[in-house]
Amino acid sequence: MKGIAVLACVCISAVLARPQEKYKNVTVDLVVDNFVVPSKAQTWHCAVYNVGSHFKGKHHLIRYEPHVSPGSEELTHHIEVKFCTHKVPAYLDGVEFDCHGERPKELLKGCENLFISTAIDSPPYTFPPGVGLSLGTALDPQVLILEIHYYNHLFQVGKVDNSGIRLTISNDPNMHDAGVIESGYSKNWMIPPHMPNFEVPYYCTADCLHEGQAKQDLHVFAVGLHAHKLVRQIYVRHIDNNGTELPPLAKELAFKYYKQYHGALNPPVKVKPGDSYITECVFDSTSKDVTTVLGVKEMCLSFIYYYPRIPLKFCESKLTPGDGETDVAEWVKDMDFSEPGMLDWWQNVTLNTPIVSKCKGFGKYSDDGKIHQQADLQPKVPLPFH
Repeated sequence: MKGIAVLACVCISAVLARPQEKYKNVTVDLVVDNFVVPSKAQTWHCAVYNVGSHFKGKHHLIRYEPHVSPGSEELTHHIEVKFCTHKVPAYLDGVEFDCHGERPKELLKGCENLFISTAIDSPPYTFPPGVGLSLGTALDPQVLILEIHYYNHLFQVGKVDNSGIRLTISNDPNMHDAGVIESGYSKNWMIPPHMPNFEVPYYCTADCLHEGQAKQDLHVFAVGLHAHKLVRQIYVRHIDNNGTELPPLAKELAFKYYKQYHGALNPPVKVKPGDSYITECVFDSTSKDVTTVLGVKEMCLSFIYYYPRIPLKFCESKLTPGDGETDVAEWVKDMDFSEPGMLDWWQNVTLNTPIVSKCKGFGKYSDDGKIHQQADLQPKVPLPFH
């Protein structure tokens, strides 16, 4: 298939545990193979790791860290590992491709679920004792897809990379299965120019979360935040079932594009049935003279790491344009944001327009596609969080 190469190997290290121990750990380097980074500003390159080709029976991921090859520190921005819920042919193990281009047909659907993410300057992350991301059973990820975001801002030519991520995997089956819920990322919205503090909220509604967690508490032990150049602050606001705002699950007051955030919560925070949270992003567009479309180049995401695992994978929201339009770009194409009052008007629209809940995972959710008024989702008793 044109544009698709083959990864030479996925390296599995020697056993790390002592011989007398009942369970053993191995390290797996999920990396690209001599990838020549294009001489353009941004590239997303993917590699396939077929779990079934390497592990049989239940295992748990208990630690991960970036694995950046020497000389690639200025090129490699961040790394994500996504997963497919279905099995694929063994020959796809090691295949590489352009993440935003042509890919094997077996990976076209069901492969956008986040497993883990890290940045090149992030320290190793170790899961709490007795907790891990499960691998090796029919209910677990069947395929992992390494996705590396390269930022070649100097347009260097001929740079060869072998970076990726190092996983530590235990064969101890007696652990809590952890899960990840992704929130944020409204593709259908715009950031106007010349705004130093433009707020965009993304909601994980109580209806979606409650239906997903099936009356059990979730123990949140870490939160990852991911954004690009225009975001300067991110908050993950936690609201209980009475509408009272609790301390935030995450708060980054000086977000940096080159330092992606991953914060551990010790002890873990309980998210109870009926709770909700808001991923609120503050954009600084003072360097821009035109509107910025949210999407691949600009985004704002939170990743909630928790246990025990539930079927819910995405708890997000989409802002809805007015006047009956479905495409915000069509709605605003003739607007002149240089006119007096237009910037404040657009901020007011952003904070008050209805949202559509995006509630997805294994199975169907009644809140998926439901329209909510933002006022109904905001806390009745807010915290002064700015």
